[in-house]
Amino acid sequence: MSTRTSYSARKHAAQQATISGSEARGGVIRLRTVTVFWALCAVGITARLGTQSIRNHEATLKEAQRQQQVVTEVQPRRGEIFIQDRATNATTVIAATVAKYRLSATPLDVKDKTGYAAQLATTFQLDAAQLSKQFERQSRYMPPIITGLSLEEVQAFVAQVNAYEKQKADEAGKRFRAITLSGDDRQGSLRFLGSTGLFIQREYGRSYPEGGMLAPLLGFINRDGKAQYGLESYYDEPLAGYSGKRLLEKDVAGNLLASLGELPAKDGQSYELTIDRSIQFEVEKQLREAVAAAGSPAGEVVVLDPSTGAVLAMASTPSFDPGKYQEVPQDQQERYLNRTTALAYEPGSVVKTLTMAAAINEGLVTKDTRNTFGETVQVDTHTIHTWSRKAFGDQSMADVLANSDNVAMVWVAEKLGSEKLDEYLRKFNIGSKTGIELPGEAGGTLKDGKKWRDIERATIAFGQGMTATPIQLAAAYGPLVNGGTYHEPYIVNAVIDENGKRTVKDNGPGEQVLKPDTSAQIMDMMVHVVDKSHNRASVAGYKIGGKSGTAQIAEDGGYRDDTYNHTFVGFGPRENPRFIVFTRIEKPDIAITGPFSERTAVPLFQKVMQFLLTYEQVPRTN
Repeated sequence: MSTRTSYSARKHAAQQATISGSEARGGVIRLRTVTVFWALCAVGITARLGTQSIRNHEATLKEAQRQQQVVTEVQPRRGEIFIQDRATNATTVIAATVAKYRLSATPLDVKDKTGYAAQLATTFQLDAAQLSKQFERQSRYMPPIITGLSLEEVQAFVAQVNAYEKQKADEAGKRFRAITLSGDDRQGSLRFLGSTGLFIQREYGRSYPEGGMLAPLLGFINRDGKAQYGLESYYDEPLAGYSGKRLLEKDVAGNLLASLGELPAKDGQSYELTIDRSIQFEVEKQLREAVAAAGSPAGEVVVLDPSTGAVLAMASTPSFDPGKYQEVPQDQQERYLNRTTALAYEPGSVVKTLTMAAAINEGLVTKDTRNTFGETVQVDTHTIHTWSRKAFGDQSMADVLANSDNVAMVWVAEKLGSEKLDEYLRKFNIGSKTGIELPGEAGGTLKDGKKWRDIERATIAFGQGMTATPIQLAAAYGPLVNGGTYHEPYIVNAVIDENGKRTVKDNGPGEQVLKPDTSAQIMDMMVHVVDKSHNRASVAGYKIGGKSGTAQIAEDGGYRDDTYNHTFVGFGPRENPRFIVFTRIEKPDIAITGPFSERTAVPLFQKVMQFLLTYEQVPRTN
């Protein structure tokens, strides 16, 4: 029994060992299976993650860059405008470039959208609802919120931001860290306002150190940085330069870390004008006084160097201050216009000098040619009178100009013929733009001479039935007094590039349109005009020449009897002409001045010419 029991026990033990071994082998197999399963899962997951990572790498990188990098515009420095200052033998800035600032935002970074919309709206009188709408955009760009801020305005706004953020931090029991603007940021143009999503960027604005001086010629830069009117507009692109780009890295708090790359901006060119500061100041002063004394709404003065066409002064009134252009009422914005170049009018008898020069140059008359003329002359069905309604009788051509005889001028124009008169007026650039460096220049009106009726030839000969601008007339007198050469008028003396290199403008030799002898005769005739008829234009110690024009203003197909344009164009001195001066007084109150230019444009000319001769220390010759 014991043997049997021992055998059975051994069998059972063996069976149990076999079972245990089988179970162990099964457990190992199961463990291996699970291990392989999880390994395969891990490989699958890893593969899937790897694939997903590869697929999203570019997008992920872009998102990281989007959060850490900023592309900002690098604004160029606008070129400046200078005028001559002979008193110091230097130039002085008339349109200066100054640092300004613009306030912008990255909408995605503005967490407190409603709060900052309200803050900005209150500070800068903006639309809070519109700002909130812009802040809700899923973008890192929006147009600048406000531009043209001074440093003081920026500092005041930053102080307001700090006060607002401190209040929020205190309410939340959080630590507050103030934004500071001590010095410029390390990139020189961009400053994030902490983590607000707002940032300040430097731009360049305009200031006009001489106030309203030369305003219609200069134009202005508006609050949005756009050039308006004048030289600012004409040369806007070269003055403005070209913007650059800068890639910046910032941390999560909005602090700039480094510049990652830059496409440099190109600063604008500067311009040195022919305008003289002292002459311009005096001309504007005298013009304002003359317009006020005459009860006139407007007037113009141009001063030219007849030997080159350089404009030494150019003034029109009413005017404005380009630094305060927004103060001009909406219904008075014609003040922005440069009336000397943009407004053409019927000039009247100042054209007689041009007609006479053409006849002398063609050999049809001389200054001493004589004839007898009556009170009237019949042309077609029209009767033309002398201005005085009396006959001047026997006269030389010099006397014809001095007497401003319409009837005699009809005779001179008839000798010339329509086509020749038209040809010479166009040589003097009447009827065409002069090409002066200003926008909106008017060309005036002059019909084709081949289509003139006899009455048109007659009236054009003494300045009616055609129009011209002040700058056209001033330039047209150039060949009359400089030996016969027409020079296009110009106001830019030199260009200064962004590196400071100065290039003097070459305006060429001009075009010979009259014989030197014709010029000499016309100068003598204009001196005779002043000596005989316009003593108020004379300057003691000098031979001064010129011609007046008193033109009725056309209206509704006729001419008014109570409104006039008073003009005088003259030169001096006779021996070596240094200046041409054009003056016009528009619609003077004839109850104050009388109907003729002798009491308006003529004395204004005299005051300007006297100043010029004294200022330039021209020796007396008479």
